[in-house]
Amino acid sequence: MTKNLAPVGIPTYTRLTHLQKTIEALQANPLSTDTDLYIYSDGPRAGDEERVNELRAYIRAIGGFKSVNIIEQKDNDFIKNNYGCIRDLLSKHGKIIFMEDDIATTSGFLKFMNEGLNFYKDDKKVLTINGYNIPAKFPKNYRHDYFLSKHYNAWGLGTWQDRGLVEMMNYNHGYSEIMRDKKLYKKIYKIYPALIGGLKRIENGSLDAGDFKVAFHAIKNDMFHIRPVRSLVQNIGFDGTGVHSGTTNRYYVENLSDRNNFLFENLEYDKRMDSVWTNYLDTKPKLSQLPGRIYRKLKKIFKLK
Repeated sequence: MTKNLAPVGIPTYTRLTHLQKTIEALQANPLSTDTDLYIYSDGPRAGDEERVNELRAYIRAIGGFKSVNIIEQKDNDFIKNNYGCIRDLLSKHGKIIFMEDDIATTSGFLKFMNEGLNFYKDDKKVLTINGYNIPAKFPKNYRHDYFLSKHYNAWGLGTWQDRGLVEMMNYNHGYSEIMRDKKLYKKIYKIYPALIGGLKRIENGSLDAGDFKVAFHAIKNDMFHIRPVRSLVQNIGFDGTGVHSGTTNRYYVENLSDRNNFLFENLEYDKRMDSVWTNYLDTKPKLSQLPGRIYRKLKKIFKLK
């Protein structure tokens, strides 16, 4: 498979060591020499000029891809740089493999992503192809290479222009929607309860998290994400250097997949696989810890168990 490959887009700022590991891992993919790489370099804040220039010197020398395209921003704007990368490449190519600069991939990553993008291109219920899976125990009798998930994350994802990802990332009123719609509130609470607080912070302007916005729209519209049973991705950014991530090894995957061949087929949604995600994240608010009167009122309003 060397035709019609999706471009890879990576926004970055000053994390040179992380970016080098991300690029080196991609270069180890057999499809890298047939893949167009786009790097969006955010402009420097005061005092960061030297670090940005050092990183830009590195990316100008990158090889091992069909082409390396560098967009050097003059001004510093994390959101604009990230969203712009996705919007531009979807507009130009119709599809994208999007990665941040702290995503180390296995050698089968590009093949999995491109085959998934080709197989599901006409299935509008599939929003993204994802390369990551959590380090948890999944049912041993599940015999497929991947599964359909309602849980979203952006640690190496592929999507198509007609899915509306950029529009989802620019929508800030999910919290108002769920507070007006009891069924939608219950739906989100069951799958991703912590999302509710995130949507509230987005709406009051204290947070701009594209992941939360996309998760809201996907759950609301019954859309799915394709995810490998064994992760093809390692997030190496949980060392305190990321914008939205702290320091943790909770999402570290001990044994990444070494596969380079995948069978894509028409699968049904298997709730067992997603229940592992829900239990692993364990983000359900402890309603019982609220004052009794408030707790009972919330249970009654939203008919929570």
